[in-house]
Amino acid sequence: MAGRPRQISEEYESLTTRDAILQAAEELAGSVGPSGMKIREIARRVGIEPASIYNHFKGLGGVLTALIRESLTDEYELLNLPGNLEGEDAIRELNRLSTHYLAAKKGIVSLSLNDFAEANSPSRNAFNQNETDIVRGLDLESEIYRTHLGFHALD
Repeated sequence: MAGRPRQISEEYESLTTRDAILQAAEELAGSVGPSGMKIREIARRVGIEPASIYNHFKGLGGVLTALIRESLTDEYELLNLPGNLEGEDAIRELNRLSTHYLAAKKGIVSLSLNDFAEANSPSRNAFNQNETDIVRGLDLESEIYRTHLGFHALD
């Protein structure tokens, strides 16, 4: 029944509603892929009404945008290495951290690969909507690599 409060699923009760929505969306992306993501299914997993998602995001596109932004922020934080690592040690540690991060983020990997694969698809343009954030994240990642490997900025 519309408007009737529901009980947040135990799995998400320690999270804010916004964070629960994002976690459920990421898990859903990992299990059914981006094309199978639906607001109704995200809400069902969290234990809220579908309309409640709109209190936090502008629809599914807003949920996807937030997932991508937060994953880029998480990855950027993850890649801040101690200053004593250089050269091959820095490369090894960056690769190790990136691999562990991506292995734990099946939904984000699914979304990212889908974005790149469908960058010019008129029916789904998540990459185009998030291109600025994605490019900024890649620029930050490149800067981290340059810093730890002693490269100068590319001209």
